Parts: sequence; structure tokens; C-alpha cells
Amino acid sequence: MAKTFKVEVREKTGTGPAREVRRAEMVPGILYGNKQDSQMFSMSAKDILMAFTSKKFFSTVFTLDFGKTKAEGLVKEVQKHPVTDRVLHIDFLRIDKASQVTVNIPVQFVNETLSPALKRGGILNIIHHELAVKCPAHEIPDFITVDLNGIESNASVVLDNVKLPNNVVAAYPERDHVLATVVAPSEEDDEEKTADAPAEAVKAKAKA
Repeated sequence: MAKTFKVEVREKTGTGPAREVRRAEMVPGILYGNKQDSQMFSMSAKDILMAFTSKKFFSTVFTLDFGKTKAEGLVKEVQKHPVTDRVLHIDFLRIDKASQVTVNIPVQFVNETLSPALKRGGILNIIHHELAVKCPAHEIPDFITVDLNGIESNASVVLDNVKLPNNVVAAYPERDHVLATVVAPSEEDDEEKTADAPAEAVKAKAKA
């Protein structure tokens, strides 16, 4: 995925000029934030579509090449046509070396074969495929690794068990606390029910 977009400064605003931009196979956009004036621009629709297929599209720092100047930005919003899916507008948040950002990062579960529960046929129920994190803009990780080594049946994989990269913290630790659960194999469930049956029978006799 290319990390540099060639863009053109756009002076005119409004619905009419925006339509003209789209008719030329371009997409209107805006670069804002970081206590600087907003800059409107247009860029190739084809370039956006090629980059949009990447899972890292919203967590990649892109360089916007205006010709005489360059700026760095993080995609914050992409507006698409509800029927055709065509990109209508794109927003970039301006960043610099000191910028701290909040982004969603893919969660990668590893060492499934080292989990006793999963080796016995247990099921990994993933609750969060992504994790919102805060970090320096130029230190955004590609993914967050979750180690399943030693995970037993009916256990929850929680945020406290995850070692985050340096300078990276969870953005919403309470909301995203449980990342996944491991459900016991059906055979184990049947064994537990069978083991409970005699005890229940004894209780029933005692009541009689």
C-alpha cells in the first residue's frame, strides 16, 4: 500500500465544485487539526480505492504531497455513496512528531495449539477483533498480539493478560476489558452434567 498521496489544493467549496471534482475521477478531501488552518484538496479516486482495501488504512500515517509542500495525516473519516459505494469525501487529521492518536488495531491471537482447552476441542469466542489504543502517531503497531498459551476451558482472555507494545495503552480499558472467551468442548460439558446427576438424584431422594 502506497503511503504517499499526490493531492491538489482545492479553493472552491460547496456542492457544485465538489461534483466537478468527482466528475474528474477525483475525491474532495480536507486536512485539519494540530492547531493549523484546514486545507481543502482533491485526490485520485483510484488511489483511495487501492489503499482502502488494506486493513491498516485507518491506522497508517499517510504523506499528502501538495507539490511544493508535504503534510502527514491519519484518515479519520471516509464518506461513501450508500448505493454505489463510491468514495465521496475523505478527512485527514494532521499530525506531527509529537502527535498522540487513538486508533483501532487488529488483534492477533497466537499459540492456540498451546492452550489445553483448545487442544481438547474447545472454542475460541473472539469478542474484539480490534482494540482501540492510544499511542504516538509514528509508533502505531501493526497488530496487538494475544498469547493463548496455557488458557483453560471457560476462561476469559482479558486486557490485563495482554502485553502491549511500548508507549501504547488501551484507549477504553473498561469497555474492551474482555477480548475473548474459551468455551469448553461439548464432551466436557456432558461429563460435568453426568457428574452432577447423582448428586441431584440424592438431593431429590432426601426431599422425598
